[in-house]
Amino acid sequence: MLGLASGTHYKNYTDIIPSDIPNLEIWLQNGVSVGAAGWEDSSGNSRDAAQSDATMRASVEDGGLLFDSTNPEDFYEFPTAYLNLGGTVAWTLFVVLKRNGGAADENTIISGDHQDQHMRFENEETLHLQTTDAGSGIPSGQSGVASKFVFATDTWANNEKLIFTIVKSAVGGYTFAKNGQTVSGIETGAANTVNIGQNFKVKHLGAREDGTATDDDHFSGNIYEFILYKSKLTDSNIDDVHSYLKNKFQSI
Repeated sequence: MLGLASGTHYKNYTDIIPSDIPNLEIWLQNGVSVGAAGWEDSSGNSRDAAQSDATMRASVEDGGLLFDSTNPEDFYEFPTAYLNLGGTVAWTLFVVLKRNGGAADENTIISGDHQDQHMRFENEETLHLQTTDAGSGIPSGQSGVASKFVFATDTWANNEKLIFTIVKSAVGGYTFAKNGQTVSGIETGAANTVNIGQNFKVKHLGAREDGTATDDDHFSGNIYEFILYKSKLTDSNIDDVHSYLKNKFQSI
């Protein structure tokens, strides 16, 4: 089971914090070293999310970043060398967020060094994840490796503050949770049941590519906390992180 069962008592979040769990790679911690110019990584790995251009910055709100839909170039960049989550790398990501704007707006959470390395909400029911197979971009004549997951109506509802969790296994399978409860994402169309494209770099927060190109699908709304592990966490560890977040963000 992914997440806590209904009615389960959440531990006090001070009992276990994300850095107590192995393989933590990035932790953008709510209310800790966050400013419009950047968000300091609390993992100890110095993967700060930064933006040197003042015209491309989000604003600070409720301890996190508010990406403004009226400024279509808000985004942040993680430092080189970029963490690569492609191939057979297993990983677990928790994001506390709230999508604003239109219900059908496409909102990118993270992206790599090409538009076809990204993860974004296409609307309130659909998540799109795309990797690439070789090099830093798409070789001539080769497309990306896309997985599209469709959820129940309003699973990722607009204007709802929620905990989004995605877990990738070493064989490329994905599982999901909302607010600590497992949710089913059904792949459709030409999507790939197993996605092990060799490149999915964690380079940008809040936009595809560098945030200035056409169709960058900027995130519109709040990112309150971002926690990424380079491993498939155990169910117990996933529950620990959900407990930490649920107790920290009492309104969820």
